[in-house]
Amino acid sequence: MAQMSGCNAGNAGMKMARMPDQRHIADPLLRMLQESGTERRIADLVEPLADHFGLTPEQRAERTEHNAQTRFRQRVHWAVRDLKRAGLAAGGHGLIHAVADGSLPTPSRRVAPIGAPAPTGAAGRTFDLDKAQHGVWHSVESRIRHKSKTLLPPDKRVTKASEVARLLGYGKTELVAHFDALLNASPEFNWRNKSGHAPIGTRTWDVDHLLPIKDAKTFEEVLERSALSNLRPMWKHHNAAKGAFAHALAIGPRDELIAELKVARAMLDDGSVEAAKVALDAILAGLSEP
Repeated sequence: MAQMSGCNAGNAGMKMARMPDQRHIADPLLRMLQESGTERRIADLVEPLADHFGLTPEQRAERTEHNAQTRFRQRVHWAVRDLKRAGLAAGGHGLIHAVADGSLPTPSRRVAPIGAPAPTGAAGRTFDLDKAQHGVWHSVESRIRHKSKTLLPPDKRVTKASEVARLLGYGKTELVAHFDALLNASPEFNWRNKSGHAPIGTRTWDVDHLLPIKDAKTFEEVLERSALSNLRPMWKHHNAAKGAFAHALAIGPRDELIAELKVARAMLDDGSVEAAKVALDAILAGLSEP
């Protein structure tokens, strides 16, 4: 376990701001199993993993809603489940071992190039480009239909995707072409790492509204914020962070700018330099508008 010991040394004194989820746990868990070369008790792996992530005593003791087990132990079991589903590990009755030659994608391989062989998804499904592209359209048009329920009277609500396309002035074809251009210009984003269509362990992206749609006060503003110029890909965890920042603020022009800058900073901290450049360029373009 020399490698894991090195990780512990590097993490000495580090305190996690947030508890890691199962996707972050899966990689060091698999490394531990591969280094061991033997079947291990899952219960015996919880503390070494907690040490690896530098969890505080409070985080280690935090329990689930039903108080059945600690939250971190639960997430370790979820990581075990994901490794088994991906065919990287096997075992039963509280035991687990690495499958020969199994490995998670290395950071340089996590974003599959557009021309690469189709990977399989978390449930073993073959990547389907049409479904990934339709997912982007569904993400946009379903948000608008949902917003119409809260902002419009019952007889004016939008219930069909065709109605959404008419109101927006564009449909699935134009939206896919917009994202095609953005993805082709990016060294990180592509259709294969779209959220919901990527293999386990892959960093994934979602549709982001540069100006958040959830803060729109009128349905007309919802449509304005759904314009193609306001839509872009963003890493899923960055998108969630942006939502958290915005939710914590009384949204206004200045607060939106602060939220955007914090997301760009998070991208830089995460090593996503190109994505941060795109985000900062969008912020500067917005500030340049009259």
